[in-house]
Amino acid sequence: MERFVRIASPDGTANLIVAEGVRAVDAAGNPLAAVTLEPLSPVDVPPVPGVGAYAFAGYACIAGPEGAAFSPPVILSFNFTEEQWDAVYNDSGQNGLLVQWYNRSADAWEEVPTTVHPETRSVEAVVLHFSQYALFVEVPGGGAAQVVAADAPPQSETEQGSPYAHLIPVLLALIVVGVGVFLYFHKENP
Repeated sequence: MERFVRIASPDGTANLIVAEGVRAVDAAGNPLAAVTLEPLSPVDVPPVPGVGAYAFAGYACIAGPEGAAFSPPVILSFNFTEEQWDAVYNDSGQNGLLVQWYNRSADAWEEVPTTVHPETRSVEAVVLHFSQYALFVEVPGGGAAQVVAADAPPQSETEQGSPYAHLIPVLLALIVVGVGVFLYFHKENP
């Protein structure tokens, strides 16, 4: 894009913010000629399979053309009136709002990086490509299940292990390297 662009959905709830210098291409790799952003009726939103930690909040949009990609990413924001915000934000437990995109090939909703801005009554998501996007709220009660990547099988508590378990191999590698460096320099200086 040669300049900053803000595209609003007809109902004003969703906005797409494209910064200057963003490379925008269609599914075939050609520069984008046009962009659409339409609200999606809740009845047209694909279902959320099973019971999870998040539930559909009633707000969704479809950004097109589907398959368009951006480098660097663009921002999709959901903006609310005071009444809408009070309903969505209070239902979320005041910190459990999340934007997800619908992956048709996996038939699943997948998380995108999301930032909640209570001061402006908005939720922003980092978007790499166009698709269907929806706002979800955290289900009260500690989340009976986790939202997981579509290709990752659910894990039981025993399979998950410690949240720091991935650091153990890294720390061991650092210790081995440190000992090796020590021995190398110690050999040269008797």
